Formats: sequence, C-alpha cells, structure tokens
Amino acid sequence: MNINEASDRTGLSKKTLRFYEDKGLFSTERKDNAYREYSEELIGKILRIKALRAVDVSISDILLWQNGMISLESLIKTRLKTLREDRLNNSQQLEMCRTMLENCSDWNVMLQALRDSELASGKKTEDTDSGFRREAPVTVGIDIGTSTISLVVVNRENASEESYNIPNNSAVPGGAGYKTQDPEKIISEVTALLDMVKRTYPNISAIGVTGQMHGILYLDCEGHSVSPLYTWQDKSGDRIFNGEGTYCDEAYRRTGIRVPTGYGLLTHFCLTQSGEIPGDGATICTVMDYACMRLTGRKKPLMHAINAASLGYFDLRTMDFDREALCRLGVDISVLPEVVNSAQQVGLHDGRIPVYTAIGDHQASFLGATAGSSEDAVLINIGTGSQISVVCDNCCSTDEGIEIRPYFNGKFLKCYSALCGGYAYALTERFMRAVIQTATGEEHEQYGLLEKLAKQCGPEVRVPEVCTAFCGTRLEPDKTGSITGITADNFLPGYLVNGVMHGMIKELYDAYVKMDKSNSGCIIASGNAVRKNPLLCTVIEEYFGSKPSVSDLTEESAVGAALFASNAISE
Repeated sequence: MNINEASDRTGLSKKTLRFYEDKGLFSTERKDNAYREYSEELIGKILRIKALRAVDVSISDILLWQNGMISLESLIKTRLKTLREDRLNNSQQLEMCRTMLENCSDWNVMLQALRDSELASGKKTEDTDSGFRREAPVTVGIDIGTSTISLVVVNRENASEESYNIPNNSAVPGGAGYKTQDPEKIISEVTALLDMVKRTYPNISAIGVTGQMHGILYLDCEGHSVSPLYTWQDKSGDRIFNGEGTYCDEAYRRTGIRVPTGYGLLTHFCLTQSGEIPGDGATICTVMDYACMRLTGRKKPLMHAINAASLGYFDLRTMDFDREALCRLGVDISVLPEVVNSAQQVGLHDGRIPVYTAIGDHQASFLGATAGSSEDAVLINIGTGSQISVVCDNCCSTDEGIEIRPYFNGKFLKCYSALCGGYAYALTERFMRAVIQTATGEEHEQYGLLEKLAKQCGPEVRVPEVCTAFCGTRLEPDKTGSITGITADNFLPGYLVNGVMHGMIKELYDAYVKMDKSNSGCIIASGNAVRKNPLLCTVIEEYFGSKPSVSDLTEESAVGAALFASNAISE
C-alpha cells in the first residue's frame, strides 16, 4: 500500500510517517517510481510505535527497544514511574500505561487501549519533526557511567537533540571488597549504541567520551583489555596490609599522600602488593580512554590530564603523574599512559569521524550544565550524592575537605562532594512510606505527601537542624547524621522534611564558604532531585542569596563530552 493508505490505516499523518522513518523507527521498500511501499507487517509495527508514543515514550527509547537494548516491560515501567513521580494528573496516559504494562505480551490489548484513549480524549497521536534534518551535522557525546551508559546527539547550536540511556549491566563477581565490571561488555554496548545512532544521524562530525572517574583496567601491548575494570567503588585499599593497617594506610606511610580507596593508582598498588597484576598487563587506562581506543583502533591510551588526575598521585603543578611518589610506593611506572593537557584527536572512527581524548564525568557535567554561562558560575548538582563546584585559577587549597581537579584552558575546579545528597531526601520518603504502610497496609511512593507537608509549614517557626551525613563524609567516613533543635512547635513531619532539605544544602553552602568566593556568577542547579523538587530550589536561594537556574539537561556529562569534542573541532 502507498503512504496515503498507510496514513488511513494508522491514523497518522503522512508527515508523521516520514518523520518516524527519518528517525530510524522503520524503513520502507521503494517501488520503481521511488514511492514508499507499506506492507501489512510494517503497518503493525507502526501501530505499536503509535501506542508507545501515545504515552510519551521517547523515540530514542523506542529505538533502544527495537534494537534489543531494553525490554518492553522496562520501557513501560520507566514511563509509568515518570508519570507517577511528576504527578502530571494525566489520568488517561496513566491508565493506558498500566494496561500496557499488564499486557506486555498482547499487542491486541495494548492497541485497543490506544483506541479507547483516542476516543475518550478526541485526540489522535501525532508527531512533528521540530526542525529535524537527518543530514545536518551533529556531535555525539558518550557517558560510560557506573550504572548507565548514555549517548546524546548535539546539533550545531549546541542543543541536545536526542538522548539514549541503557543500563550498564557489566558487573562481574569478585572477592570481598572488589567492585569490577567487564570492559568488553561495556565496549559492546557502546558500539551498538553508536551504530544505531549512525543510522539516524549519518553526518556525525565528532565524538566525545566521558565516564566514571578513578577506575582502571589493564591492557596488553596490542591495546586489548586483560583485566576487569576496577571501578571507583572498589575497596581494595581498605583491605588489611601485612596484618596491621590498611593498604591505604601503608600507601600514606610510604608517600605522605593520602589517596582514597577506589582511586586507580592506589588500586594498582594494592594489586601489585597482592600479586594480582595480569602478566601481560603493559599499561593502564580508564574505561572511557579504552572506549576511545576501541572506537579508533588505537593500541596505546592517550589520557587527558583530567582523567590522569582522577587516578591519584598526580602533580597539578606539572600536570603529570607524581613519579617520585609512585616509586616510593614500589610500583612499576612503566604502566603509566601518555598524558596530554588539551583536546587531542585519539583517532578516527569508521576512518572519518574524529574521536577526542576522554574527560572525567565531573568536568564534563560542569561543562554541559553551564554551557553558555561564564566560568564564574557555581554549579550545584544533586543526585544520590551531591556536589558543589566552582572554577578557579590555581591549584592551591587551604582546606582538606575541598578537592582541586584540572579543568580546561589552564583552569581548575574546586569541588566538595557530599556522600548523601538526594539520598537524604529519599531516606525521608522511605521513613514516611513505612509509617503510611504500617497505618494503612498499603505501600506507595510518598514524595507528593512530603512536598505537601513541607508547603504547610509557616516561616515563623524555625525548622529543626538536620545533619544529613547519613553516609558519613569523605574525611569522616564514620560520621553519622543527627537532628537537633526540636521544639514543641516544629515537632511535626513537615518541619522535619524542611529540615532535611536545609541540611542537604547547608552542607554544600558550608563547603562553598571555605572556597574562594570570588565566583559571583549565576547559581546553576542540576540533577533530578532539583528538577523534581521546586522546594529545594527555594532552599538553595535562601542560602546562596540567588535564585538558581535549573538545568533542563538530563545527561549533563554526555552533553559536556559532546561540547568538548565540538570545541576541539573548531579550534
């Protein structure tokens, strides 16, 4: 059948059908006269796409499902969770989503739910191309996170066009304290994602890569992995060394430099001492550096100073590894990769697309979230943990709790990381949910209730003082949270909720006070905890004296990697 007949059968406009095909959701056969030909099988596929779009499942997620990277059940569960969390009051979408989830294996039921929804609303599912041009040049950013792998497509205006997210299911079992992942499985997923995107965006001008910092893997002389990826969560440094003290303590005794467990060169020291270095391990690198190598066929890693510094034992003055300290550790420094302090082309993907040196996810997220802003911005990121970062001109710090990391153009980032950021609010929700379940026997998310209770609190009553260090701090891992300042007036759930939010932001603000506060630019807030909780923005404004600009990017790190590559092209 032709496109007119396909439009009648699916209830989609010809423009929408062409848009879906351009986006790679399906392909049509062409007749001798070049007209599109739609088969019965293809009509069924388009109707399934239409059903998913009716509940606002993204085109990128539909592509991931079609390519076997996520399951249909996972796709619908994620959308249902978003509808509930955002409290959009879209009862039709919510009901249709529930029906689809209950009947994932029966498309007839799911399509009937679509027809019922259209009849009830009087609206038809439709999409417009929003200026999408398949041949337009774009830049790709890839973020290899601990739990997810993300890819974004950024256009010439540095705006994110599409994002793709899949679970990072590469964890491999190890001994007590080991937290490792399979690098080859990660590379396989990254390659599959990129191959899928190339079919929709054939004119990729550059690729930037970022990912989880601190971890390492070992490579042989041909540039292939010969070990698992030892992630930043690896606890090798906390193991006991020779019966007294930990490996971290021994490394500090030898060097006078305190490097946390999970940092790559501390892990390398542990593996050296325990005889676990692979015999054919010629060099080390991060997982994002390895991805750059595999995408280009390069045999030796080329590591940006940003990534090198994340491994520990790095001299910010020389922007190179502290080889003297490493020699005192007794490790073989021949495994160290080549380090550069600017964007360098690692090689070409498919023989034509430049791939640039990978950067750490912290610097990438700062670049992505503050794109278009001056370097005097203050970035507050709140996810499971939280972080506050400012750009500075030198690598000196007078406070042990403030970390200095390399940035771009000779600049540095001062940052403080709280181990329990948004998780503190999640624990408050868990507490409230347990109370409700005990009283009613029903268990549901209670974020809406938390927001309602917090809004009911008047400004005339002081909220309790909550220390939200429920997971300790980097300097004091055994520190615990606390609640003080409870009075007869504020001993109510809403004031506790407000106290938790104040505690989350106060920890960041106290760290900011210790930084060089010459940064007087805008406050930028990012992370799902901020996007989904406007009350948190009010608390930020209360402490910092300025209303935060909330980043609408959900993948700041991947966008930052794309911008890094895009800037490298233009230089």
